[in-house]
Amino acid sequence: MLDTKTKKDIDELRDILVGKVTDPKSQVEHITTTLMYKFMSDLDSKSIQMGGKPSFFVNDMKTYHWDNFFDPKLSGLDRVEKYENALKSISKSSSFPTLFRDIFKEANLPFKDPSTLKKFLIKFNDLEYSNSEVLGNAYEYLLSFMQSQGDAGQFRTPRNIIQFMVEIINPKKDESILDPACGTGGFLLKSFEHILQSNTKSREGDLLTVNDLMQISDNLLGYDIDPEMTRLSLVNMYLNQIKEPKIYEYDAISNDDKWNELSDIILANPPFFNPKKISITPHSRFRLNTSKAALLFVDYILQHLKPKGRAAIIVPEGIIFDSTAKVFKLLRKMLLEEGLIGIISLPQNIFKPYAGVKTSILIIDKVMSKERDDIFFRVINNDGFSLNDKRDPIDDNDLPDALKDIEDFYKNIKIKNSKEFATVKKQEILSEKNFSFELSKYEEKDEIISDYPIVNLIDLYELIKPTSKIKKKDYLSEGRIPIIDQSEKFIAGYWSNTQDKTSISSPVIIFGDHTRVVKYVDFDFVAGADGVKILKPNTKVLPKFLFFLIQNIQITNLGYSRHYKELKIKKVPLPPLGVQQEIVDELDGYQQIIDDNKKLITIYTQKIQDRINKVLGE
Repeated sequence: MLDTKTKKDIDELRDILVGKVTDPKSQVEHITTTLMYKFMSDLDSKSIQMGGKPSFFVNDMKTYHWDNFFDPKLSGLDRVEKYENALKSISKSSSFPTLFRDIFKEANLPFKDPSTLKKFLIKFNDLEYSNSEVLGNAYEYLLSFMQSQGDAGQFRTPRNIIQFMVEIINPKKDESILDPACGTGGFLLKSFEHILQSNTKSREGDLLTVNDLMQISDNLLGYDIDPEMTRLSLVNMYLNQIKEPKIYEYDAISNDDKWNELSDIILANPPFFNPKKISITPHSRFRLNTSKAALLFVDYILQHLKPKGRAAIIVPEGIIFDSTAKVFKLLRKMLLEEGLIGIISLPQNIFKPYAGVKTSILIIDKVMSKERDDIFFRVINNDGFSLNDKRDPIDDNDLPDALKDIEDFYKNIKIKNSKEFATVKKQEILSEKNFSFELSKYEEKDEIISDYPIVNLIDLYELIKPTSKIKKKDYLSEGRIPIIDQSEKFIAGYWSNTQDKTSISSPVIIFGDHTRVVKYVDFDFVAGADGVKILKPNTKVLPKFLFFLIQNIQITNLGYSRHYKELKIKKVPLPPLGVQQEIVDELDGYQQIIDDNKKLITIYTQKIQDRINKVLGE
């Protein structure tokens, strides 16, 4: 674990850089380079103190030893020039191993201000790391500041999700493991840790021989298209006990040099970019005629697993349900026929603060897929962290139970289908025209038994599209027209009477496509924000009766902007209008009792508080 002092020192180093280097990624890269620089200098100093010889800063490189930057005779400009020359020289000097030369290959000083460099180096002298494990913890903390990589569609995978995927795949000590879009190397390192923990008696990894450890390290292979990410991954691997990491700058989409290399295990969160957008041309080995990177990477992984291979891949939701293009259908069919055994739906916003994309995990096992005629679906609603930009720890965490469900599936233990877990026959999915991976299409539908005719819900209303929707930043605390959106608050704000916005006549039902909130609105209003579905009842149904129906319809957790898609295909019983009115009157009576009791609860809660305050003299 990272100690408090080191964490504080790194925060202060970032504060020093922030005025000159605004990009968090560049800050991480420069601090990383300096961490390695000082680490090598400290190793040389320690060796000399113990009567040995330096290994790195020898011959012409002696002048660049860390301590020499604090020579009082060195002017500010001379220090800047010396530091720049040092970075360039390390990448070329034969006294440094190839790994270190690669790490420093593109290293540079991103600012020229002498005073900033002096502060930065002085602050670095406060850092104390006696071994590479401590340095590795510091580096992991640094990586937490990495942002999404913009057009490249790369998002740092949460460490708990990486661990979850690794535990499902359960890599062994003699298996080769590939991440074809490795970023900072998280999947490879978690696999290494998992193998150590799986071979432990009293001390981590104590059941492994030296040859085992060398073989495990050699089995870890990572590619990344981004040279900076490649360098960060090399550092990360080295600082976590992988002394000769096999991390390569390699574009698996446009370069087929390594096409014939297969792996036992592939773990990946491939980028979701469109290659055309960043000038990448897919090579001819792919079976899919597309430029969508996410689809190409899944095809790549399917083709690069050994006959008994396993994989876990994070994919965008288009691969799960998109039916607008044949390529999505073809890929889903390939997955079903070539090893898919499970689909895990991750919650919206799990990649916050980097992105709000909805994703799923595909689990591939080429052996098990031949033994089973079904696949599992598992829904994750919470992963132990809040689904907002802060991602604070919370009590709700579905991952342990999900692991148990998947373990039981592997053991062929029967699990009763529920909203969170279900199995579906592969043949049933293959017989669906789009080969959709949407669980709702295969769930057993409860037969509606009623004395009244069963009708399609969508036939009872008209979907109203407002002429405009007011953004949240424009909500007012008071005004002429109420603003209704999909938030829990019934009236979310007000709109001024000085600006022209068309109000919507009532009564209507509001349905939140994101939140599943249902509201009955019987006054004129304007619509606010996005995701609001406005349903105008027709003459077949009383508005209040339609509201009660929709309010009580069960909606699966399909994800962001997908709940209305399920709602509109529901079927409901439709009593005559007179019976509808009787039901509405009865339910309104119940609601009045609920509202009155809520008021009583509020009143007596306050009385309790007032009495206690009186005792306390407040």
